[in-house]
Amino acid sequence: MCLFYRISLVTCFMLLNLMFSHAQTGFIGKIKLGLNATQIHGDGLFGYDKLGLIGGAQLSYELNSRFDMGFEFLLTQKGSQAKISFSSPADIQRTTLNYIEFPLFITVKDWFIEDGGYYKIKAHGGFSYAYLMDVSSSNGLYQNDLGNFNNTDFALLIGVSYALGPKMEATARYTNSVTKIYKNENLETDGLLNYLWSFTLDYKL
Repeated sequence: MCLFYRISLVTCFMLLNLMFSHAQTGFIGKIKLGLNATQIHGDGLFGYDKLGLIGGAQLSYELNSRFDMGFEFLLTQKGSQAKISFSSPADIQRTTLNYIEFPLFITVKDWFIEDGGYYKIKAHGGFSYAYLMDVSSSNGLYQNDLGNFNNTDFALLIGVSYALGPKMEATARYTNSVTKIYKNENLETDGLLNYLWSFTLDYKL
């Protein structure tokens, strides 16, 4: 899917999110943008050395004064990369996986700021479903067999947010695949899984 269609999907969702959040009591919309630090377990490369973009929108519903239920629509880049050093060749091993992702989670809030009417600290946990749009790789493990990457990625997630003010939050999230992302049984590994840290700034609409 080309960049134009990706941007169009995000833009349409944000507009719908904005309309819905203002039309329904208890719903809150946010725009999210940030970076992923990722690795693929089982591909022979270690460390969260692959950086990727993450962005999209969040819609949450206030269950009560301390708990929210949240849903997100994200464009997110996962993958892996060999460590970069001054002696590394220009064509280092790298795999990039571009997903549309749909996280669903429960948020617990604490430290209420009365002057601004918002909570300073939030923690959340849940799961996500991601659909693979495209993949590229220079990793010899599977660079000639990219068709064996699964179209779907199911994962568990946990994260925390710190409010920078009434409208802005900084969020850190850890996501771990629970199903294999590669389906070639001849691959000499116990299965490939996405691991990633996400760091985003979230703006309340």
